[in-house]
Amino acid sequence: MAYTDKEILDNMTAHMVEGMKSKWSMSKPTYNGILKRMKKDDDFAQKVHSIEAEALAKWEQLGLDALLSGNETFNVQLFKMYAGNKKPFIDHATIEIEERLTELENEKRT
Repeated sequence: MAYTDKEILDNMTAHMVEGMKSKWSMSKPTYNGILKRMKKDDDFAQKVHSIEAEALAKWEQLGLDALLSGNETFNVQLFKMYAGNKKPFIDHATIEIEERLTELENEKRT
């Protein structure tokens, strides 16, 4: 079955932004299929990158909110896993957040 660009982008938005799930857990189509389409169409690739950036921003905001509010129930390990997968590609602010969360987690343990 061939998916339209709109179907793919809507599915990505629902999965990654609204559901806050990894692009690698997508199906119908898989992210590898999306990568193939991105190579063929620059406009589509830009839209995909925009959705990925929106999803990352949502995760970063979640981490910032937890850090600023002192939320002890925040899942630091999940945040580290998500942010850690993109270490070479994430901005300095996200790395600082991850380091600060690690410090707070260590302080809580002692």
